[in-house]
Amino acid sequence: MFTEPFDPSHEWPEDENDFNHFQRPGLSRILFCDTDLRAKLHYAHIDAIELGCADCAFDMVEDQPTSAIVQELSEDKDCFYLVDPAALLAAVSKHGHVPDSRTILLLSEKDNSILSPIAQLLGELRFVLGAPNPSLLRSFVASVLEFHLSGQIRGVVSRLLRPDGLNAKQMTLTDSSTRSKIQDEVIEFFSEQLQLHKSTLVTGISSYPKYMGDVVDEFLMNAIWDAHPTRRVQDRSIPTTLEPGEQVEIECLCDGSNLSLSVADYHGTFPASAFAKPIRYAIGFKDETQLNEGPGGAGLGLLMTLQKVAALSIEVEAGQLTRSVALLRGDQPLREMQRRPRSVMIFEKR
Repeated sequence: MFTEPFDPSHEWPEDENDFNHFQRPGLSRILFCDTDLRAKLHYAHIDAIELGCADCAFDMVEDQPTSAIVQELSEDKDCFYLVDPAALLAAVSKHGHVPDSRTILLLSEKDNSILSPIAQLLGELRFVLGAPNPSLLRSFVASVLEFHLSGQIRGVVSRLLRPDGLNAKQMTLTDSSTRSKIQDEVIEFFSEQLQLHKSTLVTGISSYPKYMGDVVDEFLMNAIWDAHPTRRVQDRSIPTTLEPGEQVEIECLCDGSNLSLSVADYHGTFPASAFAKPIRYAIGFKDETQLNEGPGGAGLGLLMTLQKVAALSIEVEAGQLTRSVALLRGDQPLREMQRRPRSVMIFEKR
């Protein structure tokens, strides 16, 4: 059975009153947007951020000096801070801000070497957004805030993909020998979707089904072997039958605009120490090449994966679940995707 599958019929809160059951004492529900970043943003992105906040009954505050924001963040654990690299560098170096899971870094370029002086302080970042289009930006912001409010992992898919016209394919892997068959089925599904929606999708994305096939193979390698406490040292050329309860769930989704691939295992062994790898890569640091080091869940082949997708979401509940989600946009040609920064979102339930 799939864990928390995408349910297009599920109704989620639309206004502040509907979020009353999330209310905790002292909850401020404020997303601070750095003033300098606000001045750089296109109005469509500003609207998207405001709508993402409104979806979760948060206020977007954009007129506070950095010193006041940093002070508020240190005193109120229910506030968030949206920054770009220049603003983050200033907040850290001049005002003592410590980046963490409530700091959302918005990128417009792949090269962010401006952050090199504080590179060692970025390991606790969990949300790096690579200048997505307004629709994605709203979904990403709302996903982060909803996770903070509810404490439940739903990731980004449920807020991003439209339920109308949604096509899905679900598979369950119980033996490693079927890995190549599942890879072929993933490629076939997304190839069919490109053909089905060719009138609305842009040209230049014919390689996306193959990319998803490459990504699912990396995800399955991790779910079958790396995430398991004893199998990670086994010879991977030898077929392995998974024990009951160890099955790996694969889900492919397409709503005519976005392509989503998720792979879930029930070990929940992705270590927090491995989170820095995809975050650093998304920011633009290429110095960590040993991407398969570390126990349980670190071996995602993240370098290859992040080269082939627009966004990567990792959802972890210790001892219960690891779900890796790859996203590609049907309105973004391959060449544009390759030159744009990536989005990485890590939802960690402690």
